[in-house]
Amino acid sequence: MICQEDIFMFSLQRIEQAILREEFVPYYQPQVNVLQQKIVGVEALVRWQHPELGLLAPLFFLPFAETTGVISEIDGLVLKKACQDIHELHRLGFGMSVAVNLSASHFNHKYLPRMIAEVLEETGIDPCSLVLELTEGVMIHDVQQAVRVMREVQELGVKIYLDDFGRGYSNLFWLLHFPFNGVKVDRCFIQSSTMDAKNYEVLLSILDLSRRLNLEVILEGVETEQQLQFCGQQGYGVAQGYLFSYPLTIIGLEKRFWLERLQEGLLVA
Repeated sequence: MICQEDIFMFSLQRIEQAILREEFVPYYQPQVNVLQQKIVGVEALVRWQHPELGLLAPLFFLPFAETTGVISEIDGLVLKKACQDIHELHRLGFGMSVAVNLSASHFNHKYLPRMIAEVLEETGIDPCSLVLELTEGVMIHDVQQAVRVMREVQELGVKIYLDDFGRGYSNLFWLLHFPFNGVKVDRCFIQSSTMDAKNYEVLLSILDLSRRLNLEVILEGVETEQQLQFCGQQGYGVAQGYLFSYPLTIIGLEKRFWLERLQEGLLVA
């Protein structure tokens, strides 16, 4: 039996081959408009489709990939494939955005805006449908360059979100000094908001601040009906979590959209 350690060590030997063979693929977790109960976006989450071991979660390969810098190549594969998939769904009449995570090494590359422009042109996706998700650590080393790169990417029509806001050493500096279009509130707040009074108040403060700064908001980690009700009460209509769906293949995502149309009465079963 192969244990986790064996898989990780094996991945160290195979990861470059896997990049060449395009074995890293995106799975899509829906982002749902709470009031409309409708998918309005997805987050592309990388998985390794290993030919012998099956589908591997990021914990088996991302630590090595980030340490060696090959994570930027994986980012590029996932970004291109996600844009291709979403463009095809747009062609079928399913409108949505797609959010893709970028690593620190990839984001700090001075040619990132050019690479994004090339992907947009090659895949044909509407730039307004693409969201790049960044964590604070991406921008810590060179603030001026980070702002410059963000501006260049946004000039293409692409949005940029601050991911996992509220985790670790989050503070107002990031929202006040970087030109984000939106934030994704870390799951720890919504999952503890009904049990921990302090977290509840912090969450309300984050939502109020985001509204005042005209930032779009996505609440992560929604897993219960009570949490869903909270989202609706606060007037923030977009949420993401296992209550709606686990990450799906592109085929599974397309099936979800066809099901939505059936439920809306737009198709005859």
